[in-house]
Amino acid sequence: MSEVFWPHGRLAAMANEVVDVAKLHAMKHHNTTTLPHEAMAETVASNLHAIGIPTGLRGSLNATPQELVEYFRALGRGDGSHGLIETMMTMALNNLKHPNVGPTTRDRIIDLVQEGQRFCVLISEPGTSSALPGTIAPTLSAKQLSDGNYALNGKKTAATGIQGCSHAMVYAHIDGTPPNAYAVFMVPTTHKGVVIDTKHWDPVGMRATCSYGVTFDGVVLDPDMLVFASDNFIVDAIYTEPLAAWGYMTSVYLGVAEALFTDIIQLLKKRDVKGGQPLSANFAREVGGCAAQLSAAYASLMAATDVYATSEPGAAVAQAFLTAKAVMSETANQLLSLKDIWALTGSQWSGAWANIPLRAANLQFAAIQPPSLPACYDMLGLGALGLLPPA
Repeated sequence: MSEVFWPHGRLAAMANEVVDVAKLHAMKHHNTTTLPHEAMAETVASNLHAIGIPTGLRGSLNATPQELVEYFRALGRGDGSHGLIETMMTMALNNLKHPNVGPTTRDRIIDLVQEGQRFCVLISEPGTSSALPGTIAPTLSAKQLSDGNYALNGKKTAATGIQGCSHAMVYAHIDGTPPNAYAVFMVPTTHKGVVIDTKHWDPVGMRATCSYGVTFDGVVLDPDMLVFASDNFIVDAIYTEPLAAWGYMTSVYLGVAEALFTDIIQLLKKRDVKGGQPLSANFAREVGGCAAQLSAAYASLMAATDVYATSEPGAAVAQAFLTAKAVMSETANQLLSLKDIWALTGSQWSGAWANIPLRAANLQFAAIQPPSLPACYDMLGLGALGLLPPA
């Protein structure tokens, strides 16, 4: 079993079994164009793909919020792309806790999960941003036809892991309902009219998530494919479920950052600067700054998780996770400061990064960037000004 660095807890320990497989695949990511199938298969074999089934429901692992954070943090240390794909599976299944989901629909989805089927979630759309409350709600059109069926038309972005999934939980807007209303449909990924754009995505490194764009071109669905409908997207998906909306992915990025930092330390211990001179105190300062930033990122994420577990839904809880996202972004920036160390030690970025789930191109933190700091600050600023929608 993999050595446990920082993550702890029941599910984090289970995750480390998957991390062993994930790390082996991550070593190939620099030149591969495939999904992390080995890690995904191991997750299913370990029944960890069911982690998203909400507590108390049949088949649930009954994970606490803190355990979920530690679980995804551990996955990030193995393979960031696999960790991000698993967050989407968990977000998809998180919909089962909504009170508007009928028992028959809930049981049907749980049955599919227990058969080993995988789900992704399609929320994002072109031109939308979680930092702009006026454009948060989905606009993918779902028109109810005269025979009771629904026709979906429009586009989604960031379909993370869709190639490895049998179904997608698709967020849409039923024509004629209020602007902030939304509906979630369970759509087979091979359904007629579902067009996955695989041409405009570079699936190297963490981009092995294959977060393609998807077009829905007159996708006709039976009424029983409607999982539920609700009147308030912001309250349901943002204020009530910020752990799913932001916490899981932030946890993965924290694990990735910790893996990167550990790799850097191991290399620095083995190498001297060119000419045989010892590393200077300035490098120790830079390393110390990264260590402090990683500790701050972990502390802010766990603080947000504790607030989520003990507070009523609302903007304050959502902002706690936005703060954790912002600190995680600052941590990524701090890690970038170490690039001078790499240059002076004469090490090759590509060789060093081959063992962790990141790409070295242009000295970037990752091919997929960590949370956007400006976007986090935008929404935190709206909250401080009292401009966020009420719960």
